[in-house]
Formats: sequence, C-alpha cells, structure tokens
Amino acid sequence: MSADGLINFVSENFCGRTSDATIVEQNQYLNKLSKNCAVIADRDFENIEYLLRRKGCILIRPLSILSNLKLTKNEMLETRRIASLRIHVERVIRRIRE
Repeated sequence: MSADGLINFVSENFCGRTSDATIVEQNQYLNKLSKNCAVIADRDFENIEYLLRRKGCILIRPLSILSNLKLTKNEMLETRRIASLRIHVERVIRRIRE
C-alpha cells in the first residue's frame, strides 16, 4: 500500500508455508520500488533488509520487535506511529480477502 492508501502491488499466490521473505524475493515487488523508498514491515520480513538496501530503500520495523530492551519515550511513540500505519494495511488486506 502506498503512503496515500492505494494498493500498489499484489503478488501471485504462493502455496504451502512460503515465508514472506521468499515471496518478496521471488516476485516482482522489488522492481516496483524506487530509490529512497521506505517499506514498513513486520517481524517476518527481517530477512529482506539486504534486498531493500541493495535497491537503495530502507526497512522500517517497530522497535518493540527488534529488541527486548525497554524503550525510551520517543522510541515508544515511534513504535505506536508505525503500528497505527500497519493497522490500515491490515484492514485493506482483510477487505481484499473478504
């Protein structure tokens, strides 16, 4: 989903227990990204950071899933901001499935 709420990519179907990282590698998603693009992702996508870096993009993940350390107030606010964006993406995905 793009920053303005539009769906910008739908991958082909993958069967079985295919990981999110494998799907990103095997479809054309990375070709759709422009340089300096930011991608918000959940914990399953930790293995794609090198792919994004190669493309000149950055991976944004909530700090709460990156470490077990106690977060500062600013880190907590950033994590909440990212989580609120992810909620919108999850709603769109649910609408497509239903």
